[in-house]
Amino acid sequence: MINLRHRLRRTHRIALLWISAALLLMLVAPEVASAHGYIVRAIPEDRAALKRSPARLQYWFSENLEPEFTSMTVRDQAGNVIATGGVEDSDLSLLSARLPPNLADGAYIAELRTAFASDGHVIVESQVFFVGDAVGGVAGVSSGQQAEPLEVVWRVLVLSSSLMLLGAFAVYSMVLVPAWGSAKYPAGLLPPRVMTRLNWIVAIALLVAFGGNMLALIQQSMTFFGADAGRVISDGLYNVVRIGTRFGDTWNARMGLLMLVTGLFAAGVYLRGSQPETVRAFWVANVWVTMLVLGTFSVASHAAGSLMLPWLAIGSDWLHGAAVGFWAGGVAALALVLPAAVKPYTGEARRQAILAALRRFTWIAAVGLLIVITTGIYNALNWFTTPNELVSSYGGALLLKLILVAVLVAVGAAHHITVSPERYQRWSRVYAGVIARMQALIPTLRIEAVLVLAVMISVGYLSATPIPPPRLAGQTTPPPSNTQVVDGYTISTAITPGGPGINTYDVE
Repeated sequence: MINLRHRLRRTHRIALLWISAALLLMLVAPEVASAHGYIVRAIPEDRAALKRSPARLQYWFSENLEPEFTSMTVRDQAGNVIATGGVEDSDLSLLSARLPPNLADGAYIAELRTAFASDGHVIVESQVFFVGDAVGGVAGVSSGQQAEPLEVVWRVLVLSSSLMLLGAFAVYSMVLVPAWGSAKYPAGLLPPRVMTRLNWIVAIALLVAFGGNMLALIQQSMTFFGADAGRVISDGLYNVVRIGTRFGDTWNARMGLLMLVTGLFAAGVYLRGSQPETVRAFWVANVWVTMLVLGTFSVASHAAGSLMLPWLAIGSDWLHGAAVGFWAGGVAALALVLPAAVKPYTGEARRQAILAALRRFTWIAAVGLLIVITTGIYNALNWFTTPNELVSSYGGALLLKLILVAVLVAVGAAHHITVSPERYQRWSRVYAGVIARMQALIPTLRIEAVLVLAVMISVGYLSATPIPPPRLAGQTTPPPSNTQVVDGYTISTAITPGGPGINTYDVE
């Protein structure tokens, strides 16, 4: 029996160490799947020197483009426009332009304005090719790799409010009612002061979510049209984006789900006097609806453009976001509701009331953490292939977020030990001082909630920052060719990408 307990304790310690280490390394999605796309193949390649004039230019991207807001302009080295192009109807990831025949020797620049369908990000860049010998002093450019401040703002507002909503509904359904629920409070099974605090949390989170989504539509319209906010609003350009783009489709779905959440919540408030037994049902239903709200972020992310099993990538991204909502959103909700809940109590009664809630929440957070790790590993492997890809603006934002997450996990672990000290008796000398400082629980829980907010801000910045293109992006293999000597003549044959036909080739 003693050996069995020792093995269980050892297994528990190993699991906790694995969770802590893996979390720091892998807690990178769903943000990883929410950045810009990139060129995966180009004909001709950037700075290619061609022996003869190509018939067309073709650029394949890592995901589909918005045809109405994507364009290509081809100029000669004097700046004259010689051709324009757009997205192919048969392949929404292909941007192409047909060129006039027999271009003169010299440098040519293809200016690309690409609007990605998944997240609505717009990148302006240029590619260069030469007919004849390469010319010095001509180079392509790319838009900056920094996040748009307004996009960071709305992402922080929408993500944090959505996670707060899920955390509040989940904490009510899975923690507070099981811990404190009583039939003498028919409207929600919790004391009126607790339900009032929960109602305020949900109401404010809904207002922030709606406001953030409205700001998202305006900012996205400004990006698509290259216009200021005044023109977007006065000319109704936001309606074009709302009804004519994939960003608009997911925005409409998110707003519809938020309206459903609001309707269920309002029904619970309205019926709490005449039909109090319905309040709990409405709150439980909103757990599921809010999880669908988070799903709208996944279907409008790079997960949908995964080159391998996109539906699995979307599902993994959604599970990751939902797990963060249960864990981080739940921490914030608890920090806000516990002071009102235990206000009438003092001394040991106050402490036991807090422990009753935290002990239930600890296991929810642990399961959420395991899901975050598992899905984070899968999501990370979908997008990162080498450590060098993290040396960028995106890598800096990721490092900041991981530092904040590490501190958050440390505070959460201290809370876990404080709630269940009997599980860690062997290390009591190490953590005794920490436990003594955290006995009150609520002050440190507020610190944990502030850390959650800081993590959400870093998430908003991270999700608005372009990821560095993978090492293999844009690299292509040389065209198939062969050389043979016949009767003193050297004959070379090579496939010609960009030629006038499907199977164009040159023979010399």
